[in-house]
This record gives sequence, structure tokens and C-alpha cells, in this order.
Amino acid sequence: MVSLGGRTAEVTRLIGHLTQIAGTGRHSRLIAACLERMEPFRLSRQTPVIDSCLDPTNTHREGARG
Repeated sequence: MVSLGGRTAEVTRLIGHLTQIAGTGRHSRLIAACLERMEPFRLSRQTPVIDSCLDPTNTHREGARG
């Protein structure tokens, strides 16, 4: 069982709210806003950074110690 740290009422309220707006324009906007906030974490954004860190020929890595 997951502990809610005494926030059961808040979680119950939020679940009720999300259930009420399911399928509405407000729900669509909420999903769009969440996806926008997650954009920096997309794999397509992270892969070039990871590749440059793993590239042994890259001597200008940010944070590299020389």
C-alpha cells in the first residue's frame, strides 16, 4: 500500500476533479499543459546530449575536467 502522508483528502479531491473533467476541453488543455512541461525530458532531446557525453572525440563537453 502506498502512503499518502496524511494527504488522503487532497488526493481524493483531485481524483474526483479529474473524473469530472474527463473528456472535456478543460481535460484536453490540462493534458496539453502537462505534455508541454515534459518536453525537455523527451528522449529526442536527451539523446544528443548523451551522445556528446559518450563521444571520446568531444573535448569541449560542458563540465568536463581537463
